[in-house]
Amino acid sequence: MYLFPIISKNRLSIILSLIISFCLFCFPTTAQAATEESPEKCNVGIFITSLYDLKPALNSFRANFWLWSTCQSENNLPMKNIEVIQAQKVSSNLQFHEKKEGVYWSQRQFKALIHHKWNYSNFPFERQRIKIELEDGVNDASSLVYVPDIKNSTYNKRIKLDGLKIIDFQLHEQKVSYSTTFGNPSLLKPNSNYSRLVTTITVARNGLSGFFFKLNAATYIAFALSLVSFFLHPKQASVFSARMSLLVGSLFAVVVNLRASQAILGHTNSLTLVDKIHITAMVYIFSAVTISAISFKMCEVRREKLSLKLNKICFLIFSISFFTINLILISSAALASSE
Repeated sequence: MYLFPIISKNRLSIILSLIISFCLFCFPTTAQAATEESPEKCNVGIFITSLYDLKPALNSFRANFWLWSTCQSENNLPMKNIEVIQAQKVSSNLQFHEKKEGVYWSQRQFKALIHHKWNYSNFPFERQRIKIELEDGVNDASSLVYVPDIKNSTYNKRIKLDGLKIIDFQLHEQKVSYSTTFGNPSLLKPNSNYSRLVTTITVARNGLSGFFFKLNAATYIAFALSLVSFFLHPKQASVFSARMSLLVGSLFAVVVNLRASQAILGHTNSLTLVDKIHITAMVYIFSAVTISAISFKMCEVRREKLSLKLNKICFLIFSISFFTINLILISSAALASSE
């Protein structure tokens, strides 16, 4: 008597087919594994030799830096196709490549003019985060991934920036997605991902520097002249005319100085501290014009003592309140930059 029932050939073939299918599903073949192989990973580092030509009005800066990579193979060397993101102009030289200690070491020097949107909302207490972003122009993240060489990456400690100092340096990698395959027939999805190396240099200003007072000196002088107008008692039309001329000239000086500061710092959609100081001065000078007209009308109706009293009170109120408002604006900007 048989312990197991006899299996027919048809049933046996079906069972074998199921077993083979199960094995293929659980343990992919070499061909399948090859299509799902991990991307090549290359260590990439940067050394910034110089930062210069920081131009807020043109939204740009210049940087010279060395870039290097170490890879296990020569298939996808980063130095061949790497590009500087948002660069307006790039030049490179002194490139070399060799095999050392079992890895492929490449090095390349760059000089780049890079677009950067400067933020002067809290000037002169602002912190600027300058970024140098690098990305492969050919290989996507399925073929090549950058591994930041944080240990060896840094900047030249002798870099001197006018009115600014470097307070932080960071290097990291991120994946950037594009809603296109750039025509790559091997990509099935309607988008592509690329590995990007991001260098962030944080710079801070040295607080209330001479540059800040240079930008606002004309505004403060114009406001001081508007205060002098309160001592010109408009008993006569000629005195009133001189007083109005002084105030109009002061207002014009503030407007011109505001345009000059915007040309230096660049235009922005938000109000900067410099803008707020200029606008405050404009409001005060325009108010002084109104007070002058009222004072002149008082003298015309022979209320000269009341006119003198009005001018003295306005002088004190304008002086104290303008100083207080400036102190609040500057303190608020300093607190906002420290957050």
